[in-house]
Amino acid sequence: MTQNKPKTQRQKRIEKIQILYQVELLNLQKDFDFVLNMEPYLDAKQTKEVFVVLKNYDYFKNFLESLLDPSWNWQRLSYMLRAILLNACAEFEFIDARIVINEAVEITKIFFQLTSDTSAKEYNSIEYNLFKFTNALLETYYKTKVKIEAFKSNVK
Repeated sequence: MTQNKPKTQRQKRIEKIQILYQVELLNLQKDFDFVLNMEPYLDAKQTKEVFVVLKNYDYFKNFLESLLDPSWNWQRLSYMLRAILLNACAEFEFIDARIVINEAVEITKIFFQLTSDTSAKEYNSIEYNLFKFTNALLETYYKTKVKIEAFKSNVK
């Protein structure tokens, strides 16, 4: 009889991102019941963390979109990349920023990876370089968020 190994933090993070991907794909940002129905796949902590994203969805989305180049918009990003970014925004609230950014970058590499038979043309493709985009966008998000919070605390 084999025992199930406990899930790693990355596995749990990927599961949350997969739920957020479905939320983005099916346009269910306000459907908390959808997440509750995913309960068999998520533990209570994961469910709570997905709810943080849904409750703050407009804030996270608008903040991220404000950091994009003017020629880009939220809809232009892939559903999976949006899910990765949204999850990271929520995680900044309770996990060290370096860990959040590193995990988001590594998960981006997992979902947008190249195979061993990748050509040089594909190597230079936008999809291959999405991990760099993820890193830059999340670093900017975090630094901007810290500046805003510092400003707010000085105003009080």
